[in-house]
Amino acid sequence: MEIKIRHNQNIYRSSLKPQNMLKNGCFSNNSLKNDVFVKRNIAFKGLNPNDILRPFEKFGIAEYKKLIPEQIEALRASLNKELIENRNITIAFSNIVKTNLDKAYPKGYVFIPVGRSPAVIGKALEYQGVDVKYCPISLNKPMFGRGNDLEKFIFNSAKIAEYNKYLTSINLSRREIKNSNKVYVFADYTHTGKSLKGFKEILEGSEIKIKSANVFYKSINNDIISKNKGNKKLSTLSQIIFNYFHSSNVKTYVHYDKLYPSDMHNVKRIMDQQYSEPCKQMNFALIDYFAQRGLLKE
Repeated sequence: MEIKIRHNQNIYRSSLKPQNMLKNGCFSNNSLKNDVFVKRNIAFKGLNPNDILRPFEKFGIAEYKKLIPEQIEALRASLNKELIENRNITIAFSNIVKTNLDKAYPKGYVFIPVGRSPAVIGKALEYQGVDVKYCPISLNKPMFGRGNDLEKFIFNSAKIAEYNKYLTSINLSRREIKNSNKVYVFADYTHTGKSLKGFKEILEGSEIKIKSANVFYKSINNDIISKNKGNKKLSTLSQIIFNYFHSSNVKTYVHYDKLYPSDMHNVKRIMDQQYSEPCKQMNFALIDYFAQRGLLKE
């Protein structure tokens, strides 16, 4: 028997849209004005919107294609204000990053988010056809605590060897990188730059030995800012960047947990974990955005 459910849903329409935030790859905040909720009746078959994504352990393009149109419409209607705004900022930032990388490395590149901060931007790039690999590692200062814990954690050969196996499994081995014609861009959100520098030291160390002329390390926030120098709204952009990485809960949408150096040998377990519900929703929102505009690429 076919079940039809009538779902009354307030749909949030935000003026903070990627196309309003960018002009020629630069930030153009077209006023964050009059965000409204629009009443709309949605008819769809099957499950409640909250249940549609639940059967999927992970969610990507393959899972999106399994949804029927009524389910897609129901999921669109169920996205909340915070997620929509975070999606739109993610897309706007990813467009700036992609514009910069396309121009700098026209022969091809691999984008590698380091840790959790740039991971959702990585997903936005991935769904636009960019070759993206993920390196979960959290080298922020608080975890090191007292004494010489940093050296103890980083220079544990057995743990680094396991992490290197993971890198090899995603085609980031020393040999793969050295023999590639592509450029490899390891990117992270930086404040002092110490975390990205620490990861660079791990990769260049005696266990992994990734040190090639085609490897670069970039601050994703500095990359966004550099494209907008001279922009009268630069202070507004700087505040949006800070809020996005610090206050927006964007890390709740990341598809892997925080991984400290003390646990870096567990990287495969971290990457194989099931996506959280907010993570599935964000991936749906990103994929659906690009699919509606003919920009989705596998």
